Amino acid sequence: MRRLTTALAMTLALSPVILPSTLAGAATLHLAPSCKPAQMKVSLGVSQGAAGTFYYPIVFTNEGATCTIFGVPSIRAGLRPVAKKPPTYVGLWARNLSMGYFPALHRIGHHQSVSVAFAVSDPYNYTASQCRPKGAAGVYVTLGSFARAFVPIPHLIVCSALPDLVTRLIVPGTSGV
Repeated sequence: MRRLTTALAMTLALSPVILPSTLAGAATLHLAPSCKPAQMKVSLGVSQGAAGTFYYPIVFTNEGATCTIFGVPSIRAGLRPVAKKPPTYVGLWARNLSMGYFPALHRIGHHQSVSVAFAVSDPYNYTASQCRPKGAAGVYVTLGSFARAFVPIPHLIVCSALPDLVTRLIVPGTSGV
């Protein structure tokens, strides 16, 4: 009981020092509205590869007023979109590797970016019958209500029978990590 009383007393004593800065930061984040698809430019960053996996940064750049964004993008390979026709997907949806993690709220100003480095396994890591490799023109990307786009990726080959794409939470900057 004495420890609880001491802890409560210390918390109350420190509150005037800690609380105003915490509230100021929270108020700043909440003043900016959520980002809208019309203000978000979605593009491909510089790809990298390692140990049979290709990493493609998908960059979300704010072309409008300061706004907030968070989450894990839904990503699926597909063929180039055709006007007034539904998307043609190739393979399965990317698996989310951030399950159980709390998404950070990103406040992004005009021309600032956040990104995700989604990964694609090299289809030649598998037998042709396991993977059933198929060519795709790029990926369809949706980030909640913030952004929707088709991002062209040259020479993209994915497994149509295995979940070989993975995604995670967005992060500040353009590298995806």
